[in-house]
Order: sequence, then structure tokens, then C-alpha cells
Amino acid sequence: MHLDGWDWCIVIDETTDPQGWQYARCLWPRLGAARLGGRNTEYRLDFVKRRKWIHRQHALSVKQTAKKGAVQLLTPPELLARQQDALRKYREGVAEVFSILAALDSSTSFKSLAAALLDPVALTTALFSFCG
Repeated sequence: MHLDGWDWCIVIDETTDPQGWQYARCLWPRLGAARLGGRNTEYRLDFVKRRKWIHRQHALSVKQTAKKGAVQLLTPPELLARQQDALRKYREGVAEVFSILAALDSSTSFKSLAAALLDPVALTTALFSFCG
């Protein structure tokens, strides 16, 4: 397993969020206790988070003992690349939504764009006129 010169990698599995974090309210011992919804979701009152790091000597054994596809081991540069890719996709999606809204606004007369977004009938009519 090639880790690009990094001796440590971040463990990402079903108990972590996509960046490898687990969350708890305010006590480190609570991170080991089960909670409704799991530790992989950050709640408003969570003030503690942790990541599991593993040395590359043990990475192969972790991959072999885990369920297929359940565990990912990422180096910090790989995690950064993943985050940048997710941000790029998000920005492309936002740009697409605004281009559709601009096309809807120019092709249909609404009192205001906000009113059209809040009125499902007007939005459906506009979408059918735009797409149809």
C-alpha cells in the first residue's frame, strides 16, 4: 500500500463522518459510548471530536480484517484532495441552480424570484415552461 511518504493515515468507516471525525458533547470518555444517530454526525451541542489515525505498518491488516469497502485509509493529502473535489462539485451545483433560476426569471414574469421559490404551483409552472 503506497501512502506517498506519510507514515500515518486517517481511518474512515461507518463510525466516522466523511472526514474521519467522531463527535461527543463534552467528555472524552463519552466518545466510546453509543448514542442515537451514532458518533459520525455532529450535533449542535457537540464540543469534542476525534480522529482515528493508524500507522502504515498496520494499514494492510486493518483493510484485510474489515468488511469489503467499509474502511478507507486516507493520507492528509488524499483527504484534502477529496475535500477540494467535494467543494468543486458543490460550487458547480450552486452555479447550475443559479443559471436555472436566471433562465426562469428571464423567461417568466414573477412578482419576485423569492415568491416563485416559495410558491410550489408557480415554481412547477415555471419549470414546465422552461423544460417543456
